[in-house]
Formats: sequence, C-alpha cells, structure tokens
Amino acid sequence: MPLCHLFGRPWFERLWIQQEIRLAQSAVLICGFHKLSWPAFRKAAEPLWLKTIDDKEIGLLTYGPIFKERRRHVCALCIGGLFQSFEDLLTQTRRCKCTDPRDRVYALLGLLDQKYDIVPDYEKPVAEVYQDMFKSYMKKQHTYGNLKLLAYCEMHDPASNNPSWVPDWSRENKCEPLMTSDGLGATGYSNSDLSEESTVDDFVIALKAILPQRMTLLETFEQRLEIFYLILCCDSFSDSLEDSAILPNRRAAKSGLKDILRSDWGTKISLSKGTFKYLDYALGYCRYRAIFSTTDGVIGLGPPLATSADVIALLPGCFSPMVLRPLQMWHRGNPITRYRVVGECYVQNLIEGKVVLGEFPHGYERVTTFVEEENKFFDAYRYCPSGKIHLEDPRFKRFRSEPGEDGIRKVL
Repeated sequence: MPLCHLFGRPWFERLWIQQEIRLAQSAVLICGFHKLSWPAFRKAAEPLWLKTIDDKEIGLLTYGPIFKERRRHVCALCIGGLFQSFEDLLTQTRRCKCTDPRDRVYALLGLLDQKYDIVPDYEKPVAEVYQDMFKSYMKKQHTYGNLKLLAYCEMHDPASNNPSWVPDWSRENKCEPLMTSDGLGATGYSNSDLSEESTVDDFVIALKAILPQRMTLLETFEQRLEIFYLILCCDSFSDSLEDSAILPNRRAAKSGLKDILRSDWGTKISLSKGTFKYLDYALGYCRYRAIFSTTDGVIGLGPPLATSADVIALLPGCFSPMVLRPLQMWHRGNPITRYRVVGECYVQNLIEGKVVLGEFPHGYERVTTFVEEENKFFDAYRYCPSGKIHLEDPRFKRFRSEPGEDGIRKVL
C-alpha cells in the first residue's frame, strides 16, 4: 500500500519532469521530511518492472489494476534513457499530464534521438503543431517505417474534424499501442467491456463469455485454441525475445487458456503463475479492443469503434495493419471514396507482412532483440541454423534496389 500512495503522487504524472529528471546531472527526490537520490530510487524501482504481481497475493483487490498502471508509468520514467525515438517517448509518456496540449510534442523535443524541424510556437493551433510533427517525422524516416505514427491514431467518439491520419495527442487513446491493402471487410465486432479497472479475474469471465461465440468460426477446438492464444497477446512470448523475463511462456499460455475454455461456467479456476502472467500481459492488449472476424473468416483484435463497414489495409511504412472506414464523397461531380483512420489492429499473417512479402526464407524466424547501442528493443530475424540475429527482414532482398546517390537502398 505505501508504494500505491508513493507512485500515485501527481509529480510522477507531470510531462515536463521527463526532461527535468532525464537531463539532470544530479537529482534528489524529496517527499515530506524524507529524501532519496534519483539513482537510488531508480535502482529500487526497476526490479518492479520485471515482477508479475498477483492482485490477491499482495492484497490489492481494489487498487491492483491502478497500481500496475502506476508502476508501469513510474518504471518507464526510471528505465527510459536519453535521446530516444519519438514513438518510444510517446508510449512512455502517454499517461503524463500537461496544461497545454502542444507540449505533447514540445516537451519531448530535448529528449529525441533526431533533430526535427520543429520550433515551439504556442500561437499555432494544436492540430497544426501535430501535423507539423507528423510530416517532419515522415521526412526523417528514410527507410521502411515512415508511417509508424499511424499506429497512434485512434477514432474517438465524437470524432474530430481534423485529419484522421494525424494522431490527436491531446486526447488519450483507450488502447495500448500494438508492438505491430488487403481489402478485407470486417464483420461481427464484439466491443470489449474491459477497462483500466478490470482485473485478471474479470478477464477470465470475459474470455469464457466471448470466445465460445467467436470459436464457432473454426472447425475444431484445437484450431480455435491455436488462433486465440496467439491473438490475445498479439503473439508476444518469451521465446521470441532474447533473455526476456517480461513476456509470458508460450506453453503455459496455451495450456492455461485451454483449461479456462474447457472449464464449466461458474467454476472457479486456479491459475498457475505462468497462466496468470499470460493473462495479465494479454489484458493490456485486450482492454477496450474487440475480437473480430472478417468476411473470409480471418480473426483478429481491433479498435473499439470499428464496425462491419470498415476494411483492413496494409500501408507501406506502417508496421501494423490499419482499420479504415470508407467514406463516399463527391468530387467535381464524380463519386469518390476516401478513408478515415479508425485504428490499428492485429491479424497474425498481416502483422508479419506475409500477405505482401510472403513467407520467411527457410531457416528464418522473427524475434525481438535488445540493441545496446540504441538502448531499445527491435524486431529482428534469427537464422536458426547459425543462431545469428539480423535486423533487416531477409525478405527485403527480393525487392531491394541498389544504393542510390544518397547511399540509401530503397524497397521497390
């Protein structure tokens, strides 16, 4: 409980302390009559990031979900280093508070690993500041990934009149970002009631209520299990991450979900630590999202405001498939179709680019690895016979051109 009260203090929520604490040569935290050096606080807080916390074990039935969110917020401040990418800082500061919405961009400029053509101007409209940052970001990303910021777009209710391809950082998205043009029409969305206050027990009840309905789309129970245990946590398991103690175990996840779905309704299920870790992790992805099926039977995890009229598109430069809403309009007397961004989604084969790039060459598999020079995780590709890790997708070799005059290889 003392940690709940400490981590819940408003100071940790202020956006501008990100610069104050990260750029400080020497910092001391003072709380009442007590004080502690920032390095000592970091050393104490960082192990909490790796710890799986069971609400019942620590007696936080009321405060458990809130404490976990606060823990993540504080630990991100402790673990995050200097000069990171804009998208990493966006994720770390998404719960931070500021008075002026322009500071969602301006407060991060001093911490970025690249210099952007942005000069703080508090006379500019907020929407213009966000558009300028989006465009500047695109120009800086010379390689595949210049549309990554689309993953931070999420349709709100009521919808904004601003361009939907620019994230509205003045409004907090409900969904956590996924660590992720096929023209598939989506159907059968089931909006999730899982919120910030939902516990793992709530999640188990929701799974037993929702999944059996969705499972009728597949022939056998084993087929259903194989699909859903991957979707619920977007295929993020410890065997795909080098030296990870954070992600759940694949075998424990599949076995645990099987026990849940096989159990009788109303039966209390005793969760193993491995199953609890999987559900706790998957809950972060599933909050507010909906399980959907497309018209050709593909199943995925999508944004809360998606409807059966929406389509799923793969956009070059964006790592996640996007849900788009077709809008019929008239232009110079002719009917045209425009699209509004609804949000990112997860579909297994689409998230790995198999629809566009095809299967991985023999012997390769996708993993996530930590690059010390960059101080962050990257999607990578392991060649299993040698164990060597490559940061470049081996499938790009089929499309890559020769270096241009600027030394950059382009994907054709």
